Amino acid sequence: RLGGTLLAKLVRFNQPLIGNSGEALVQELLASGIQTGAEKLAGIRQEAETRIRARLKPDLFQIYLNPEEQLALALAEDLKKLSEDTPQIIFLDAYEIVDQMDPWLRLAIEHAGANVLWVLAGRDDLAHNRSHVENTFTGYEVKFPERLYPINVLQLLREQVREYFNTLYPGKPLKDEAAVKAICQATRGIPLAIQMAAEMWDKGVALQDITGGAGKGTPAGLIVMEMTGRYLQHAVTAADRTALYALALANGDFNLLAAMLGTEKDSGYEISDLLARLRREYASVHPEQPRLYDDPAFYIRQHLMQPEMRWTDGVAGLNRRARDALRGQLDRIEQEIPLLERRCSDEDWVRGCIQLADTLFWLDEAEAW
Repeated sequence: RLGGTLLAKLVRFNQPLIGNSGEALVQELLASGIQTGAEKLAGIRQEAETRIRARLKPDLFQIYLNPEEQLALALAEDLKKLSEDTPQIIFLDAYEIVDQMDPWLRLAIEHAGANVLWVLAGRDDLAHNRSHVENTFTGYEVKFPERLYPINVLQLLREQVREYFNTLYPGKPLKDEAAVKAICQATRGIPLAIQMAAEMWDKGVALQDITGGAGKGTPAGLIVMEMTGRYLQHAVTAADRTALYALALANGDFNLLAAMLGTEKDSGYEISDLLARLRREYASVHPEQPRLYDDPAFYIRQHLMQPEMRWTDGVAGLNRRARDALRGQLDRIEQEIPLLERRCSDEDWVRGCIQLADTLFWLDEAEAW
């Protein structure tokens, strides 16, 4: 009575069926109609493993049993071959995009060999142990004590902020010491906040509007979010603001972006022409893809999640158009693929369902569920 997913979970679970993860697995088994104790479940697991071993070759069974581990080792092996003649440097910026796969990343680093240099950048301290609400993070110094070179990138100093402004916009240099001090305090030396402040400065936004009311005790994440709000209010036109919102919400999907902003007939411009202009005027827009850079996109989405933004006609309208387009896309696929099991193996259908769920949560949580 076990489906393939639950069978895989049971066989891969290499610990006693206790604790939160063990309890969750037991509950899944109970839901499937298997009502028995932990001792009997251990026997069921052994029987399932024996049957699967009999049907798979040894190397395939190892892949089935530990897919992430085997993939990490295969990646490491290829990197090792690649770096035999030419040493390689791999940058991960930011680490947060891979943090859920951290154990397998460490395995790949360990087996890729000494000719591969890994540079990991993150918002949190990756070198030392630290505690989270749910678990404990083991610092990289524990696994690689002799091969680790940690660098704490400090906030930019006042002179560096001045140099950044003057290098980026030499036609409007930042000279006044009081202005430099105010911008440093408002941005707390955080590069993304400084970049937004510099763009506002170049566009002639008043210093008070750039710096706002940020105090010394404001958390770094809130600093960037507040700067994002001021940036969108003072440095971006109303039409471009809608386009930046759509870029943040569409997340790189060109067709979804076009649906949000309307067709050429409805909007009066080609999406490609709009993107070309936005790339010239706003540093947050990716130069090659129809999206924003990751950090600006994250903070703009956070800004749009605020109730006073989320329910405005502009933001809700973008999501309504995205919802209608995604439903139309899914309807077309479902007409071609009537069987649910075949839809679940169709990448376009799965991606469309995930996008639709994300869009619906912006509009109506009950409808999303």
